[in-house]
Amino acid sequence: LAHAISLQFPSSVISLDYQFSAQNLENLVETNVASLAGQIASPIFSAGKIQAHIEVKEAALKESFQNFKQSFFQSLQEIEHSLQNEKNLLEHHKILQQQQRHIQKAFELSKSNYINGISSYLMVLTALNSLQETEVKLIKSEGNILLNRMDLYLALGQNNNKSII
Repeated sequence: LAHAISLQFPSSVISLDYQFSAQNLENLVETNVASLAGQIASPIFSAGKIQAHIEVKEAALKESFQNFKQSFFQSLQEIEHSLQNEKNLLEHHKILQQQQRHIQKAFELSKSNYINGISSYLMVLTALNSLQETEVKLIKSEGNILLNRMDLYLALGQNNNKSII
């Protein structure tokens, strides 16, 4: 954009390298004046083209900024969603852990009752089945927490291989 704007202004290059190719001194001065006049007048005659070039560059810059802004806000939404999801998943995981402790106690009690002859082995198997189902739910819950943290890290722009727990 800066280059496009700079094209609006006259430019002149002065160098110390000079060759005497003119037949006489008058032709030499006329050639240099004509060259200088062309360099100064060029932006004036091509002002419309230069202005159009500037407008194209400004539009591209605005589009890039809008894309960045949209990407930034989308990223913030993803982060917010991941944080809320993390909170919900951790609460669910905590409830499953409490449930597992209670079912573990029920399993131990049913096993003790079976050993003492108070209940049948079916009660032990039922408690064991409930315990295993709860443990599977816990494992899935931990997997969901890890997947959510990966989503959060991606939304934050992290790409390292450090432990996420």
